[in-house]
Amino acid sequence: MPRGTPDGRIETQQFAAQVSDVAHVNNMLWGFSPINGQGRVIYFDTFNNGLSGVGLSSTGAGIAPALYTGGAGLGDVFSPPYCCKMNPGTVVNDRSFLFREFYAGNSKRLGIEFAVSKNNLTPTFRAQIDYSALGFSPWLGVINFDEPSDVWQIWRGGGVWTTFYSPVASPTNRMHMQVKLVMNFETGYYVKAFIGDYEFDLSAYTMGPSLSSYPGYFISTITAVSRGAGTVPLNLGYILITKDEP
Repeated sequence: MPRGTPDGRIETQQFAAQVSDVAHVNNMLWGFSPINGQGRVIYFDTFNNGLSGVGLSSTGAGIAPALYTGGAGLGDVFSPPYCCKMNPGTVVNDRSFLFREFYAGNSKRLGIEFAVSKNNLTPTFRAQIDYSALGFSPWLGVINFDEPSDVWQIWRGGGVWTTFYSPVASPTNRMHMQVKLVMNFETGYYVKAFIGDYEFDLSAYTMGPSLSSYPGYFISTITAVSRGAGTVPLNLGYILITKDEP
């Protein structure tokens, strides 16, 4: 048998097709598969080992994120046995958020991906990466779902939010949703976003400037923002950060 081929008379291509990226196997074991499976995994958290690996905080009457096991009939998105409950309370603009800091060196194209369960009473929510690639200007990339207006937006800096997608209003029952944002921290431009099966080209839009003073160091954050009276918690199923996105 020629060198470099697998035993058992299996074609090399057939063998390769059976071998998945380890990170993807982990995702699927817990019920999640990456939206497009691109980029190299920096970290992936399903909260099954608790929340000690992330920073937890809140503002005003908001409550810091906490582990949650779900409830009968609520349709919560979670990786058994846990999800992360984000409860910003019922005072407008109060917040609940989790964050993680990581050193990524000179990686230039990063992605942030997550899953939530939401309905028409859950908070506005957003995901962001604040990063200064080595040798380049610091940038802040943010994707935001404004629940009251039912629009998806990106942050441009200077108080400017740009709407790129306006879906139909949220249902009254909980729905599951996977979201991914890809950013180019070399150029300061967004790359693309995925909302479920929809892909959006965001390459014409610049990100907002960041105040980061730590080159090579990024902060990823998921935030739930209260809409006021009647706001119910947002349930976060996982968070996945990638680098070297195409």
